[in-house]
Amino acid sequence: MFKFSIYGILLLAGGTIALAGIFLAWFSFPPFSLTGWDIFSEGNGTYDYFFIPVILLVLSAMAMGAAVDDFIKRFASMRTMLRAIALIIGVLIAVLPIFLMSDIGGSGWTEYLAVGFYMTVAGGILITVSVVLSLLKVLPDPE
Repeated sequence: MFKFSIYGILLLAGGTIALAGIFLAWFSFPPFSLTGWDIFSEGNGTYDYFFIPVILLVLSAMAMGAAVDDFIKRFASMRTMLRAIALIIGVLIAVLPIFLMSDIGGSGWTEYLAVGFYMTVAGGILITVSVVLSLLKVLPDPE
C-alpha cells in the first residue's frame, strides 16, 4: 500500500530535477550551448571527467528509486541505512557538476553557467536536505 511521505516526495522531486538538468544547457555563450549529456557524448578525449554526467544520471535514478521504495515500504527495516545512502547520493549529485565545470571552464567558468547546471545542483541539494531532515526526524514517517 502506498503511503506518501514528505521525504519521499522531496526525494523524488530532487531526483527528477537533477535528471532533467543533465539534458539541459550547462554552458551557454551564444551561439554555443553545451548540455551535461553533450559533455559525455562529445567530450571523450576533450575533457578529463567527461563520464560524470553518466554518473549523475545513475545517481538521479537511484534517488528516485529510493523515493519509490519509501512509498511502498518494502525495505522499512533498513530505512536508516537507505537514507544514509540517499544522503551520499545527494551530496555527490550536488558536488560532481561543480567539479566537472571547474575542470572544463577553468577559472572563468561561472559567468557562462546555464539552467541545466543549476537544476542538477539544486536537485542534489534538495535530496540532501530532505534526507537530513528525515534523519533528524523533522519530516515524519507515515506509519
